[in-house]
Amino acid sequence: MFKKQKFSENRSLAWTVFAVVVALTVVFSGGGALRAQRKAAADVFYYGVNNDGLCISADMTERVAAARNLADVAGRYESVSADLASAVDTAADAAEADAKSGELSSLATQNAALGRAVEQLYTELENASLSEADTTFALSQYKEFVSRGLTIGRDGYNARAEAFNETISSFPASVVAKVSGVGSLGLFR
Repeated sequence: MFKKQKFSENRSLAWTVFAVVVALTVVFSGGGALRAQRKAAADVFYYGVNNDGLCISADMTERVAAARNLADVAGRYESVSADLASAVDTAADAAEADAKSGELSSLATQNAALGRAVEQLYTELENASLSEADTTFALSQYKEFVSRGLTIGRDGYNARAEAFNETISSFPASVVAKVSGVGSLGLFR
């Protein structure tokens, strides 16, 4: 017959409970730490490396605004293709939709499409007979668009996201990430 033992006398049960408590502690505290690291890296996209607003999100907002301004200028001239202006508006709409949804990889693709559409439109604007004011305004908007693109290319978000993704791909963080539901960050390329 088995002798009834107190919990404190049953070593195998005590070790099992101890192991479960340690595992749960690692998952919950480690998962919380990974979620905090993920949020800090993701915040760089929306608020900047120094939390100063110099970020991809703000640059994309300004790129879309400059693109729309170029399309508006083009709309005032019959000699400029309405299809090109429409392509810019369509690309700007898609970029805004992806920005709102938080789909960074898709937003990067839309940003590239917007860039191609703006380049085609601006080339046609350069060859059109615009008023002096519209020529000056179109040039300033194009420069703003290009400048914001260059700033995006140097932004620190991708480096932070890659570092976080590398962290959660290594052991034991990969196990903790899977168990606690912490996923990787999308890149903006």
